[in-house]
Amino acid sequence: MKNQLLPIFGLALCLAACGSDSGSEQATGESPAAAPVQANAPAAGGETSNQLRATIRLVLEGGEMAGTYEARCMDAGCSHGLAGENQFGLQYSEEGKGANELSSVQMIVPNVQGDTKAKEFMVTMSFGELFKGKSYTINTMSAGRGEKGSGTVEVTFQGKKATVKITGQTQQGEKVDLTVECMRIITPENMAQELGL
Repeated sequence: MKNQLLPIFGLALCLAACGSDSGSEQATGESPAAAPVQANAPAAGGETSNQLRATIRLVLEGGEMAGTYEARCMDAGCSHGLAGENQFGLQYSEEGKGANELSSVQMIVPNVQGDTKAKEFMVTMSFGELFKGKSYTINTMSAGRGEKGSGTVEVTFQGKKATVKITGQTQQGEKVDLTVECMRIITPENMAQELGL
């Protein structure tokens, strides 16, 4: 499945998108549009631990896309300091997804200088065809143009790995529970090595 670069607040022009082939279906949620929900799984032939860069698990309650979604990032994903000083980011986007499939997650958490708990972040979660499907956004960043929704974010580091947990609610009332496990983190110092430049 072809992957596509999706810009995020100027996040490193050379960041490649994460992606994978489709996997098993999982039916959850209240809305008929959300069932079945398809989880992204490893590409045929499997994967090795050093290939997997990040995993994404999203639980969305309320609205037409209610359900549980999963994705695996095999190429890029998490970054620290690329979108701006001390900004932690996630860039995942994938072409060819169905209308009820997670196709993109874009995230920025400012002022991350170690383990961080905060109420300021931005996350956009999209489904279906890129730029045309359904999207949900929570943006509580003070520098943004009009806050949307509310919530909290927690970034916890374990050596060179990190876990990001977002719990919140969109402006329209959908509840968001997002967990990102970052196995590798791209920084200005290791960008060339991580991206094979």
